[in-house]
Amino acid sequence: MKQILAHGKHPQPESIVARIASEQEALLAYGRQAVEAFARRQIRVLALSQLPPALQTLPDPPLWLFVEGNVQALFHKPAVAVVGTRTPSPEGLEAAARIAKLLGGCPITLVSGLAEGIDTAVHTAALLRGLPNVAFLGHGLDTTYPEGNRKLRAEILEKGGAIATEYLPGEGPKSNQFVARNRLIAGLSDLVIAVEGAPSGGTAHTVRFARRYGKIVVGVRWAGCAGLARDLEAAGGTVVDLFTPEGEARLEKMVGALTTR
Repeated sequence: MKQILAHGKHPQPESIVARIASEQEALLAYGRQAVEAFARRQIRVLALSQLPPALQTLPDPPLWLFVEGNVQALFHKPAVAVVGTRTPSPEGLEAAARIAKLLGGCPITLVSGLAEGIDTAVHTAALLRGLPNVAFLGHGLDTTYPEGNRKLRAEILEKGGAIATEYLPGEGPKSNQFVARNRLIAGLSDLVIAVEGAPSGGTAHTVRFARRYGKIVVGVRWAGCAGLARDLEAAGGTVVDLFTPEGEARLEKMVGALTTR
């Protein structure tokens, strides 16, 4: 148990193991109550061996996932992540909507992070197109962050999607947890589309994880777009000019190729 907690980066694993030993009956009773509460909310706890293969085989896999909603949404392939900054430009928001429109004609699952900005825009647009959504959180399931996305979160669940996290109930949002969350977005996905973001922001973290895991990464570009697309292209990555017929056709072809594997 101590080794598991240490691997999961929990502080002071020895003290946690000692508490479990001394309060075993009370903790078991609490655990049974929590499981019953989870069941009422359609929440399942998946062990590592129960996770989608794409997550099991990561070099840094989660030890478990708390999943609210349709667990099978995590297993539906292909999965396409669309990610971007929390402070998008008007063009970035329009780009997210256009990408969702392109994806709407394909049998894919949309993956993102339920954050402000691009994540919110693409989840919303994808739901309008009838796509199942998977949202990975950087905190426990008992928190919605930002609070303004509570309705969007409920709609994802109502329409057959899933909300997933490796963080325990009661764990609030922290910046390092959002970075770690991004590896799960990249890991589950077959294709990662980076809409807009700074070279050092959260979107860039997701791109780096995706490239480390051997995923297909695509950036989108338009006149005056943020520097991430330039950095992707300079590193030999694929960048498409989204607001052109040729660019949109190229992106649609790449997504279509995933569905014929």
